[in-house]
Amino acid sequence: MLSQRIRRLLIIMSLFLLAGCGLNIDIDQEVILYPEEAWEMQVEMMLPAQTLSLSGGRAQVEQALDEAVQAIEVQGGTASWASTQEEQGLRYTMEASGEGYQLLREISFFDVDIEAQIVNGQRQIAFSSCLSRGLIGGTHTLTLIGGDIISTDGVEIEKGKVQWVNPSGCIEAVITEKRRVPLGLMLPGGILLAGIVAGGWFLLQRRRPARCDNCGRELSSQAKFCPYCGYER
Repeated sequence: MLSQRIRRLLIIMSLFLLAGCGLNIDIDQEVILYPEEAWEMQVEMMLPAQTLSLSGGRAQVEQALDEAVQAIEVQGGTASWASTQEEQGLRYTMEASGEGYQLLREISFFDVDIEAQIVNGQRQIAFSSCLSRGLIGGTHTLTLIGGDIISTDGVEIEKGKVQWVNPSGCIEAVITEKRRVPLGLMLPGGILLAGIVAGGWFLLQRRRPARCDNCGRELSSQAKFCPYCGYER
């Protein structure tokens, strides 16, 4: 199962950390919920530099990432990963997107439950998870992004974004879905594009020749009377 591949990735990293004298892995997971059960997820993992020298460490982690990506794509999602060398170690970034909460449940680095519900005519997403930090040490951050936060036991760091740092036990949130912004209207270029479109429409309206409401002949935009039939504008 796909969820088993994700767990395998975490177990592999745990074994390297044990061999590396109790080093920690920082995991930062962000999930965005869109309408129609569409979602996007990004996970960042910092692997300490000391573990890179372990025999086969990097190769096994990257093989597990490749397997997870392939499994996600087989089930209709899209996924990719990249690595960045930093002073403190190697940072892995995995991105995935798809439709359907079942797939999201399986690929989450935390065990989560996500259900849609209609409350007073409004579609809301109930999110919950019961966590255990026994697998990997380090800082674990989970960020959930939607439209409005209805309720949560996490920290609402800004509108529509709730976050848990080193969560333990059960966490929960009720959130509305985040509306997708058309690409052409996204900041900052979207404002310029919208202004150009609106301005062009206004100029076209101004340049369009005026016509008499009575005889239909073209008139000067300043004319108060039609010179052909005398109709008052």
